[in-house]
Amino acid sequence: MFRRRAAGELKTNKSSAGHLNGSSSLTTPLPVIDVWEKTSLRREDVVELLKCICDELKLRGLDTPLFLLPFRPSSDLTSTKTFVKRYFEGGRPQLRGKELVQELRLTDVLVLAGVLRWVWTRLDGGIVGWESYELFAKAEQGITPLLREKRIDHGLIWELLTR
Repeated sequence: MFRRRAAGELKTNKSSAGHLNGSSSLTTPLPVIDVWEKTSLRREDVVELLKCICDELKLRGLDTPLFLLPFRPSSDLTSTKTFVKRYFEGGRPQLRGKELVQELRLTDVLVLAGVLRWVWTRLDGGIVGWESYELFAKAEQGITPLLREKRIDHGLIWELLTR
């Protein structure tokens, strides 16, 4: 009786050792998720990226002709795809702080605009919440007739928008 039991334990140990070595069919590699194909992003993962890209576009982008070209629906730069995949290497943001700023300085303005578009289209909840949008829409309806009657100066609106 002891011999059978010891032999049974030995078989159990051999079979569990097979699982540890990875020779079992139960251990399959996890599917690789292409970051470019993601449909949503968490704000926490991209807030620093967005801030740094906007700062860089203010610094260099305003002098670049047609720098909003990547916002066209048919526009997908290969360089944008490469930047996004490198930034989210391993599924999480890899560049932070000074490294991120340095990388953005070396990146073309059109690529930065493409990355901005890619992030904005995938933000959970969108760029502007519905409450803010509805307030804007109501305010816009109130201002539009006054603009038509020339009772509000266009310079005043520009001043309010740039604050």
